[in-house]
Amino acid sequence: LGFVATATGDQAEARRQLDRAEAAAAGRPEAEAGVAYGRGFALVDTLASAGAVAELDRAVALTEAADRPRAAAAAYAMRGRARLQRDEDEQA
Repeated sequence: LGFVATATGDQAEARRQLDRAEAAAAGRPEAEAGVAYGRGFALVDTLASAGAVAELDRAVALTEAADRPRAAAAAYAMRGRARLQRDEDEQA
């Protein structure tokens, strides 16, 4: 539901839903990675790219540790988008 709220422009609801998801994901790295990706996605959408990069760094680390290459690729791509917003072309 965090993604839906982000897609409809309701960032406050996105944060609430992602907070709930984070509590439910505790102790499950793959689920925690999904929440970090969702937060990064929401932050990129609001041009809060510094926070997005931090969340997406976490998503990358968790997906790599869980050996989830597709999820890692999605996190890398979204992190690249966040870095481009910050004019960090080389890091993107």
